Amino acid sequence: MFPGCSEEPETDGQGGIVFMDGGGGGAGGAGGAGGMSAVCVPACGPGQTCCEVGATGTASCSDLQSDDGNCGVCGRVCGDSACVNGECMIGSGGAGAEGGSGGSGAGGAGAEGGSGGSGAGGAGGEGGGIEFIPMDGGRFQMGGNGEYDGRPIHEVTVPPFEISRTEVTMAQYRVCLDAEVCSRPSSRGWSTEPGEREDHPVIYLDWNQAKTFAAFVGARLPTEAEWEYAARNGGQDVNYPWGNDPPTCDANLLNFRSCVGGTVPVCSFPNGNTAQGLCDMLGNVWEWVEDDFQRSYDGAPNDGTARINNPRASERITRGGGYGQNALYMGVAVRGVKRADWRGRYIGFRVARSGP
Repeated sequence: MFPGCSEEPETDGQGGIVFMDGGGGGAGGAGGAGGMSAVCVPACGPGQTCCEVGATGTASCSDLQSDDGNCGVCGRVCGDSACVNGECMIGSGGAGAEGGSGGSGAGGAGAEGGSGGSGAGGAGGEGGGIEFIPMDGGRFQMGGNGEYDGRPIHEVTVPPFEISRTEVTMAQYRVCLDAEVCSRPSSRGWSTEPGEREDHPVIYLDWNQAKTFAAFVGARLPTEAEWEYAARNGGQDVNYPWGNDPPTCDANLLNFRSCVGGTVPVCSFPNGNTAQGLCDMLGNVWEWVEDDFQRSYDGAPNDGTARINNPRASERITRGGGYGQNALYMGVAVRGVKRADWRGRYIGFRVARSGP
């Protein structure tokens, strides 16, 4: 039992799985769940659990449903998806596979049709400050053969659209909050007054909050197909936005686990931009997209629209990888999944709008 906590965080029975808001650890990994340390100070309230563990702790993938930061209702949210480094990953490898096969790149024959457009779009709605990059649309091979890539590889035709050059920043979100349209992110991810992190991606907000902001600026969340098409430089057959060379810290390509250890201002790694100028399509934070979770692409739309269940599922797809994951999860075809009401330090979003 941890001091000040109502109960010990669950373990997933796999060993070595690091909670998303914790630190350290590689993919899966052997070993037990020893060395947990509580960070719930002050004590959690009645009926609450200490959902977060310290940098050396391990716990299951958990659903932080409270605005209190550490205290809340914890529970497994990965279902039959793999829980790796605290993230719910979609793929065939399963949880706890030490030394996984790695995120190999996208398969398929490459893109047909137009590559992404160039140049910036308008400011975008009341929110202001949103720079949109036009994408011409075209056919491409979506998915890959990596352990956590979406499968099966299939052809998708994406109509023209525009996507924001950056992840939505704290400053941009603050405009919507000040207009009393958007709701406040969880307390750990937000300060009531502007500070030094205004150019960092806004975090600790759920899928519905992202949707509200998108509507405020006259936009929407990108579909999963649009997101991947954009990350592939307009549907090209590449593993990463910059090509096929795996990321390293020395290459200055992205913000991922071993390089920084927290969010950074958007567009801090220009060497990792797409050819069209999109920043941070991999790394910094995971990004909400419109689509409901389905493990397989079988039956998915091939016209670039979102896959939406009726009624809607409780889980949504995330893309792009966060600063807390290693290179295995940094790939244009890698998929994550989270409950739509989940808020965490690794998840933000960008917005899109349909083309003319």
